[in-house]
Amino acid sequence: MKDEINLNKIAVGVDKIRNISKGGVVINCTSKESKEKLKNTVKKESGNKYQVIEPKPVNPKIIIVGTESEMIEKADKSVLESIISQNDLESIDGNIRSKVKVQWKFANKHKKNYGNVILEVQSDMYTKNNGIKENKYRMEKM
Repeated sequence: MKDEINLNKIAVGVDKIRNISKGGVVINCTSKESKEKLKNTVKKESGNKYQVIEPKPVNPKIIIVGTESEMIEKADKSVLESIISQNDLESIDGNIRSKVKVQWKFANKHKKNYGNVILEVQSDMYTKNNGIKENKYRMEKM
């Protein structure tokens, strides 16, 4: 593909190019405009020879480590309620229950009475000013 499509002629900003399995190529563009321009050029010049696929955005995940095993054994809803109430997360967003979910809970191999909880958070909650990304959270037995 590198031989068939000259990125210098198209004048798009490219950060990185790397090969992936099955003959694929990943191209990271510097802006949305560059991405669209490259996408349109590849479709126009190659016809059906290449398939342009944009990755789906993935919601960020937060790990809460050192959680007591009694809390981990509870249902996902009660774990989430405990985290929201103990850390006053409703002040960040009143609709937080629909934007955060418990992804996974597991015990710690080394500390038998403790474990970890992984939360999946919608990206707008994660990056919002004074959002979840900027703070540390705790989870205690109630």
